[in-house]
Amino acid sequence: MSIVNDTQITNDVVRDDRIWQARIDQALSTGLSNEAARQSHDDADRVHREETFEAFREQCATDIRPILDFSVDMLREWGLTAKVTETLRDQPIRMARTFDVALEIEKFGGRGPGRLTISGTEAHEMARVKLLIGPSHIGGEGTEHVGSVSPWNLSEDVVGGLVAMLIEQLFR
Repeated sequence: MSIVNDTQITNDVVRDDRIWQARIDQALSTGLSNEAARQSHDDADRVHREETFEAFREQCATDIRPILDFSVDMLREWGLTAKVTETLRDQPIRMARTFDVALEIEKFGGRGPGRLTISGTEAHEMARVKLLIGPSHIGGEGTEHVGSVSPWNLSEDVVGGLVAMLIEQLFR
């Protein structure tokens, strides 16, 4: 009897083996397909973020930086000291890259300093705009105005207007 029962159990397991093998095949097929699709989507998203970030950096170099450099020349004609800086932060590698282009106006006649910073981050499609006035003395607090804008809206008029706003704020 035991042999018959063992044979019957073995036959039942073999018949059931086909079902669980099919279930494993189905789970692996679906799971690996979903994983490949997710990986493909993640890769496409990463490439898009990198391309958008590089386009922002290019825009800074070709459109924004010349306006800020021209503003520095104007400020110097009026006897003020100013400079344009660019900062790329790409460390640590696991963090999204950030690029800043800034106009810095040194303290003058009891006013300032002032700084306009336009920042782009690889992880975001919006640019961050920050106006910082002061502090006018050691230990003082500065005034900060922060906003966001689509990089594609950073036209000559908008960037020039931001520089004008910075200078207006310095004289308030």
